[in-house]
Amino acid sequence: MWLAVILACATTEVTTCDTLVRTKGFFNSRAECAINLDKIAPAVSLTNYYVKTYCFELTALGESA
Repeated sequence: MWLAVILACATTEVTTCDTLVRTKGFFNSRAECAINLDKIAPAVSLTNYYVKTYCFELTALGESA
């Protein structure tokens, strides 16, 4: 499972950053996650935020990565 995350910062200072996590479920592949972020990130950038996206792979507790 993959989790989509956006780091949005009002300035280049790390203290102005917010983490946005997609709450509508997980993705089955990294590619699906990246496609979703590619659609969302430009909209966030238009609000004058610096944006960095990343897809995190999740594993169930007790499972190895």
